[in-house]
Amino acid sequence: MGRLHSRMTFHAFHRRHVARIAKRRLVMWAATFVVLMGAPRVHAEPLDARVARVSVSLSVIRGGEKTAEGRRVPRGSAMVVGRATYHLRRSSPGERRLWLLNFAEAIATEPQHLDEIAMRSFFDGPFHAGRMEVLSVTADGVATTMDREGKRRDVLVKVPSGTTAVTVAYRVYVPQRYWPFGCSQRRCSLSGAVAPLPSAPAEGGSWLARGGRVIQPTVWAVDAASFASGLGRVWFGGRALATAGGIPGDRSHGDELVVLDQAAAGQGLVAYPSIFWGPSWRRYRVVVRGVYVTVLETRRRPDGRFPEERFGQLRRDRAGRTLAIATQAIELATRRGIGLAPDTSLVAVTGPLRSAVAQAHPAALMISDQAYQLFPAERFTKFHDVAIARAALEYIARGWITGHHDPSTDVWLSGMLGFALTQLWERERSVRDEFARDILGKLTFMPSVDRFLYSGQASFSSAYFRGSEDDLPLRNHPLLFSHQLPTGRRIHEKLVDLLPPPALVGYYAELTARPDSDPKQLAERHYGYRLDWFFDQWLGPYPKLDYVIDRVRSERIARGWRHHIEIVRDGSRRVIEPVQLLAVERGGGPHYLIWNGDLNGPGETATIDGQTARHVWVLETARPLKTVRLDPRYRLHEVSRVGTSADQTATNFDPRFNNRTPPKIRFLYTGVGFNIAASELANAATSVARLNAFSGFASFEGSLQRDLRRTGSMHAFKDRETIAAVAAGVSFYFLEKVNRRKRRLRIRVAGSLSQLARAGLDDRAGGRVTQSLSIADDTRRYGFWPERGHRLSLGVATQQVSRAGDDDRYNVRAQAAWQQLWRIAHGHVLAQRLSLKVMAPIASAPEYRSLHRLGGIGGLSGYLADEVFGRAVAHAQLEYRHVFTPNLGINLFHLAWLRRLGGAAFGGVATVSSCDNLSRWFGSQNWYGQVGYGMMASVGILGVTPQLIRLDAAVPLAPRSRQRTCLGEIFPGYLAETQGLAPERVHDILPRFSINLTFAQPF
Repeated sequence: MGRLHSRMTFHAFHRRHVARIAKRRLVMWAATFVVLMGAPRVHAEPLDARVARVSVSLSVIRGGEKTAEGRRVPRGSAMVVGRATYHLRRSSPGERRLWLLNFAEAIATEPQHLDEIAMRSFFDGPFHAGRMEVLSVTADGVATTMDREGKRRDVLVKVPSGTTAVTVAYRVYVPQRYWPFGCSQRRCSLSGAVAPLPSAPAEGGSWLARGGRVIQPTVWAVDAASFASGLGRVWFGGRALATAGGIPGDRSHGDELVVLDQAAAGQGLVAYPSIFWGPSWRRYRVVVRGVYVTVLETRRRPDGRFPEERFGQLRRDRAGRTLAIATQAIELATRRGIGLAPDTSLVAVTGPLRSAVAQAHPAALMISDQAYQLFPAERFTKFHDVAIARAALEYIARGWITGHHDPSTDVWLSGMLGFALTQLWERERSVRDEFARDILGKLTFMPSVDRFLYSGQASFSSAYFRGSEDDLPLRNHPLLFSHQLPTGRRIHEKLVDLLPPPALVGYYAELTARPDSDPKQLAERHYGYRLDWFFDQWLGPYPKLDYVIDRVRSERIARGWRHHIEIVRDGSRRVIEPVQLLAVERGGGPHYLIWNGDLNGPGETATIDGQTARHVWVLETARPLKTVRLDPRYRLHEVSRVGTSADQTATNFDPRFNNRTPPKIRFLYTGVGFNIAASELANAATSVARLNAFSGFASFEGSLQRDLRRTGSMHAFKDRETIAAVAAGVSFYFLEKVNRRKRRLRIRVAGSLSQLARAGLDDRAGGRVTQSLSIADDTRRYGFWPERGHRLSLGVATQQVSRAGDDDRYNVRAQAAWQQLWRIAHGHVLAQRLSLKVMAPIASAPEYRSLHRLGGIGGLSGYLADEVFGRAVAHAQLEYRHVFTPNLGINLFHLAWLRRLGGAAFGGVATVSSCDNLSRWFGSQNWYGQVGYGMMASVGILGVTPQLIRLDAAVPLAPRSRQRTCLGEIFPGYLAETQGLAPERVHDILPRFSINLTFAQPF
């Protein structure tokens, strides 16, 4: 796998580091002793009550049904009425407290920091908050006091002395939301909101925020007789799984309830049971080493089944692949000594999970119903295979680890073991060590690939990229929502950087053989030195770090070249993190260099606070260097801190922009195609007019890779005015980022050169030169289907038309626009645009091509582009954009998947001045209007990159019989004359409505 440990030796620096830690701790202990001896004694908080087991009875009320009080539950959601009894481990003479976590309200308000793509991964339609209402709390049958604690409104129960059991009656409001907690497409998951969850304080490193809590695993018993909900059937996992459902693929009528607890998993302790309900699932099952592996699938398996799937079939065999991967996971775990016990179960439930391909929960696996909806080549589908394998192996590892350590250790240790087993599973299957950048690196000239690689705005994007940290925009998982402890992926990857391969293999071998051993002490024994510093810095939130190649100095020597490569690490706190650098010679081989991250080694300096470090490598080569790359395998998790103080994080730059010297050139085409004014084409009377309905373009963009400061662009096009034209410009960007590839403020300088056409309203050709300057403030995070933000723009341009003779024309143009998106709810947006355009001729008469058009794409599209002209135009348009179906997954021959269908009802008005001056600009006869409706479709290209297709139909409102004089001609009759028709026949070429097809929002 090419891990960093192949060149690392930590022993020399670690002796110094251990001595520093020991000295610092001795001082801290002495100070603490002095303080405690002189400090007054205070009354300590009550101890946490420990829970031995939980008994739960639930009643599910589906959307549209009425509660016992006669209230109807909103459709698309559900309500659960429950009663949970917490049996305490032992009674105590003193007062205790029972802290119960409330996962139902983990997301109490709509997250404002997410872009539209991320929001669609968590919320199905408008945001609805989950809620848990506590009806009563008793201790051994006697009412006791209870508080709701913090933003999540956790349940904090005061447990009187001698209490053996606490009972909580409650109601859970299940929102319309994607899984793991919520209802979507009539399928619901209760997940960690099955009841208030017993908890313990989160324990970790020194940077772990205080007040965090973790779920305390315990024994759960769910009462089967309590589900008097009118569901078609109740299906329990566990030992009954061998006979429940009968025949594989069996499907009962009506809704069903699925309950999976520790009996299903064959485990003594679990953090919470998993409960699902909805239209009956299809069951597919295999038996592996006595373990019943069952997949609850939403659809029938296709005829072409794994591993005999055909490339041309429209659906992958998701159930078959999941069964095969789960089988391999059980076989692998069994060989490593941690397999599931016979007569137990591993159940995977398919449903509307959107934030991940698969998730591991203590009693079940969740598989997204959009898994494998991507291009069906194994180089792509393997990403989903790996995600499902990791979920299955984490599920097995959690059952092996849980209960042997404190609850905080269980959180990251089971994930760490599961991730290590996943990498072993990949090697056994000979899965290539490549990710999206490796596969698509030569296709970055395509805009969809460029957006995917650098913006991250795609479904399941975290599954396609290498790194040592899980991307968690929301910690929307019952095991993670209430604390800042990391997933096991981080600890495993950092141990890989630290331990040599034999020590790492021995560590995991002993950990699996003795699951009750202390993982920290075990790591120290295999490493040979103290590792308290390691777990202290990584068991908490990831530090904000930015690595920079500061400079590369090269000099000739007798044997070739000597290079001094200097890097700087700027961080929010002092850490020790290994760093890899790749230096490539011109015409020669690569050189991999390692810095162990120590601040006090030879050639390294640090600031007083220890947050900024500098390291210098000295490398001798036979040839000059071609490139120098920091972190070539993308293992570091960086946040840009360029130009900021140590305690303030910047968002202005891509943190990896300064990780390469020299920077790589980025070049891509941003659009190639044709625009067709379909209505104008259908009604045109001459070939020239038909040709004017076509316009072609090719747009290109170039910059330094990951440079968010400036870009260059080139645009070649042909339209109704020009035979051929080319434009070029440079854009400068400022202020904060609004997404990973876009900063807020843009200043653009551009110019164009056009060869004007003779055909059309203007009968003279010529050459035209245009210079423009514009500034725009754009806060929209997503371009294709935006829901929030605004765009304010201001621009000025000059045009010069030159001809052979004395008929040159000059003019200056100015425009301003305000576009605003008013979000009503998720998927429902009011979009407005106000624009103002003014043109003034300079020492010459205007032409039609120099005036502003009121109609056409970009204006009032219900009118033709040549129908209404003026020196000034003021335009206002309002759109109501909405979503019909947000959960489509229609395969368009593997090249794209239709995800969403929506519409846009729009109306607009505009007023135009005369062609000779600005008189009567806002006069009553100069107003025009339109209404229309558009259909929008969101399409995932190759199943990954989103794209928009929009088809609009617009109807003009102002009477077209209204005549206007422009440059000596009477419109609209003059349009008929230019096509060889009588003026009174102009209505033959004016469509009653206009149809336009675009691949982006009009504004």
